[in-house]
Amino acid sequence: MDEELIELVCTISWPARAQAGTFQKTVGRVAQTPTTYQMPGFPVSLLRDAGAFDDFCEPHLTELQTQVQEPWEFWFNFEADNHIIRQALPPVFLPITQGPYPADRLVGASLELRGAADLLWMQLQTYQIAGVQVFKAGIGMTSHAVHDLYRWFWGNKDRLLPGFETADDRLREGYVSLARRKLSQVDEAMAAQYSKIAYDLSETEEVADELCTEFVDLTAYWDGVAAAKENAVKRVATVAREGSAEWWNLVSDRYFRDGLIAPITTETEEFYSSGGTESHRRELRSLSSTNPYRWGLELMERIETDLGFWATMHAGITTEWPLEELRRRVPTSVVEQIRRDSPWAPDTRLVRLSNLSLPNVSPIPFTGGIMPLLGSVHESLDDALPGVLTHALDQLPDD
Repeated sequence: MDEELIELVCTISWPARAQAGTFQKTVGRVAQTPTTYQMPGFPVSLLRDAGAFDDFCEPHLTELQTQVQEPWEFWFNFEADNHIIRQALPPVFLPITQGPYPADRLVGASLELRGAADLLWMQLQTYQIAGVQVFKAGIGMTSHAVHDLYRWFWGNKDRLLPGFETADDRLREGYVSLARRKLSQVDEAMAAQYSKIAYDLSETEEVADELCTEFVDLTAYWDGVAAAKENAVKRVATVAREGSAEWWNLVSDRYFRDGLIAPITTETEEFYSSGGTESHRRELRSLSSTNPYRWGLELMERIETDLGFWATMHAGITTEWPLEELRRRVPTSVVEQIRRDSPWAPDTRLVRLSNLSLPNVSPIPFTGGIMPLLGSVHESLDDALPGVLTHALDQLPDD
């Protein structure tokens, strides 16, 4: 993967929302209530020269010192102009927030920024090698295509829905009306929930801006709505999320030892060379069998053994994507009612995926490759569920 063709973009935000103790993974549009500062993009190769990277960061960090008086956090996104490179990168890659840091830590912060950027670079290399491995193993598809195919299976659930193509428009209009009604009843809490759903379903920036203007007094609540939904999801997704994260860490370590990927900074090199990942794995094995980190990793390893690397690599989308799509479209109470044994719950979905083996794969006429494999995963995990749009419309309150 060419270091010159991928740019990393650092965003610094304050006050640090990580202080709230909530799991604020926002699914849907982000209401930018904290102040953010985005630094210019830079090629990954800049990380090779610590002094040059410090010189790059220094004017931006100096400017921020006069503005930031509260704890802050930062994250990196990546960009690539080359279409082929973009297809080799993760189709869904949520930025990992680093922090919070006290305001005075802006001085010398380039060290933290460089270390985090190098870890992201390792993750990108890992994903690119994993994608090549899956493609060569006979799947014959990029991860983007696998994701699209899985969404296609789900889309078929809603195709008999009257006005299928305009379902999100109907949801948005319905929740706008409900928000207005709740405002007239001086129920700001529910009005905020309904207006946030409408905002998330805005098909254009123009529509989103109009809703922000109309419900400007409610936008301060929107991050709280997103956090409440995420906290509800976290209760039924910990095993799936932690298991996937631990498995990817082991894959990175495997690729490093095989000489397929390489860190840039000395600190990251020392971590991987010291056997820290394997030591961490042994610690996980010593935990209780019900510990979400250990249990999740063991489920992921079982999936890799029984279904193959392709299924493990894409366990994130098959376990969590349906609920992420649903929660953008329903009130918080609907998400909070999902229990651990629900077929919507990512933890339950990971267990079901681990119980599926290749002999159980059902053939699909006139298809080959990954189609029957992914079709069997869809059947095993999703048959008991309605379509996302169908279920969301059923949850639209009448009052």
